[in-house]
Amino acid sequence: MTDIRVLLIDDHRLFRAGLRSLMEGFEGVTVAGDSGFLPSVLELAAKTKPDVVVIDFNWRIGNAADIQRELAKAAPAAKMLALTVVRGNEAIARAQREGVQGYLTKDAGPDELREALSAVAEGKSYVGAMAREGLDSKTLISLTPRQREVLQLIAEGKNTREIARLLNVSVKTIETHRAQLMDKTGIHDVPGLVRLALRIGLVALDG
Repeated sequence: MTDIRVLLIDDHRLFRAGLRSLMEGFEGVTVAGDSGFLPSVLELAAKTKPDVVVIDFNWRIGNAADIQRELAKAAPAAKMLALTVVRGNEAIARAQREGVQGYLTKDAGPDELREALSAVAEGKSYVGAMAREGLDSKTLISLTPRQREVLQLIAEGKNTREIARLLNVSVKTIETHRAQLMDKTGIHDVPGLVRLALRIGLVALDG
């Protein structure tokens, strides 16, 4: 497997250094460079040809749309993954309009970051679970009673076979419900589904 080449853009040096150290520990990921200064970013992009540009979506030097246009000239194949403190559907939609393929909040975990890098590098759209804390109530209403039931059991730590046994259906049926649940919510990992279940009151924190 070819390494995912990453260019990191953030105007906070300490954050940038910590994130670079984290990503360099990911198997299959190479940090090609990092910067907080636009001319340097463009020079690095042209030189290193990154697969993914991880960018602070609130970067004070310019907005994502402007940076995307400049990056497209320097590294046409590069995809953008926003890393930000802003969450909610409106912010996600804005980022996507400005050419961002992936959207994570800065409180995302290492596993989610690794998953996001892989997805974006493959040309897929990715939105982190914590970014969707403003999840549209219409989406929740659209879940069927069985999907809510499956979501609750997932959040309680049950695996697919256990859920199938408890609901007296086949494993394949549960896999279908789970896939539909992820498609409707836009959440594609178990920790994200657990957080969703907590937010909508399907499960409660112990203690």
